[in-house]
Amino acid sequence: MVIVRMIEEKCGHTKLLEALECVHSDDDLRVFLEKELGIRSEEINNVLRSEIASSALVGFKTKKLLSTL
Repeated sequence: MVIVRMIEEKCGHTKLLEALECVHSDDDLRVFLEKELGIRSEEINNVLRSEIASSALVGFKTKKLLSTL
């Protein structure tokens, strides 16, 4: 869910749908993250851990939920 949220926040809903259609393997995901989010393979672990820690502190909320609050 963290990856889905990152893609939607940084690239938008259309790009998220594109990712869901074209990412079928770990390698596809690595390529997508590097191309669209600028996250190199060696950075993925740290970036995801940081995003998860941030979500744990403030709670997980999607853009749609935040807009209704």
